Amino acid sequence: MVIMDLKNNHPTPLYHLIYIVLRDKILRGIYPKGSNIPSENELVKEYSVSRITARRSLENLSRDGLVSRHRGRGTIVTYDMPVTAAKSGGMEDLMDNLLMIAQETKVKILDFSYIEADAELKSVFQLQEEDNHTLQKTVRVRYQNKAPFSYVVAHVPEEIGRCYKKKDLSHKPLLALIEQAEIKISHASQTITAVAADNKLSDLLQIKIGSPALEVTRIVYDTDEAPVQYIKIFYRPDKYQLQMRLSRVSGKKSNFWQSDS
Repeated sequence: MVIMDLKNNHPTPLYHLIYIVLRDKILRGIYPKGSNIPSENELVKEYSVSRITARRSLENLSRDGLVSRHRGRGTIVTYDMPVTAAKSGGMEDLMDNLLMIAQETKVKILDFSYIEADAELKSVFQLQEEDNHTLQKTVRVRYQNKAPFSYVVAHVPEEIGRCYKKKDLSHKPLLALIEQAEIKISHASQTITAVAADNKLSDLLQIKIGSPALEVTRIVYDTDEAPVQYIKIFYRPDKYQLQMRLSRVSGKKSNFWQSDS
């Protein structure tokens, strides 16, 4: 067993190695919410460690909110698996994903205002000097089981923003409200990257400063190729997963993976 091999020469304490193995199985859903993980006695036998070492591993899982410990019932997983969004090239699938997230989370609106577009926003919305430079801005935090799930900053042209009210964002995705305003959505461009949480993001998502967060930036276009939404979403990586279906494609020189759309 790997942990046994590391016992005598690994710098990390054995209780922490056991904790890492158990945490990984919880995060990957091998131990789903509501299930029991190995007891102290079972860990003692499996890893040939002392009861104190086994107990400390379980206590650390409890400290991190992954399990709860009950006398007579054992240690029970309390961790919720992240919301999983299926990656697809269609706007219909994107709307389905947004509706799913809206159903599984609660939203707190931090800002609903109208602002003057800065240089970045003028570029995104392709604004000319003679255009209206006023944009509607919304800032939200979504929660899953009372824990922060995502931090969202979105901008839309003023004429679209006037078609809905702040309270509407409490129960409908912004994209659904845009379509409700009879805007015909065509496509979107999207980038996904990892960022280090700064002081503000760490506070909003309740993660440590410098911890990784998933940043999704999306520009949505209507059928006239005009940008109608610019949105940045910051996800806690332990609360959100992006799932893709890939097909193996034959090329002239070699085979490669291609995302299904």
